[in-house]
Amino acid sequence: MKENICNKEIHAYQNEDGTYRVEINEGDTFVSIEKVDINITVYAIKNDKN
Repeated sequence: MKENICNKEIHAYQNEDGTYRVEINEGDTFVSIEKVDINITVYAIKNDKN
């Protein structure tokens, strides 16, 4: 059985005009999006290894 693990850091900041900017960091890949609409969906799993 193959297990896929995705580790990303996602940071959202409010701009001065009330819009949002998002930065996504996944290892050595960094993406910055200057103006976004934010809808959040979160999925969590229990990891018994830690």
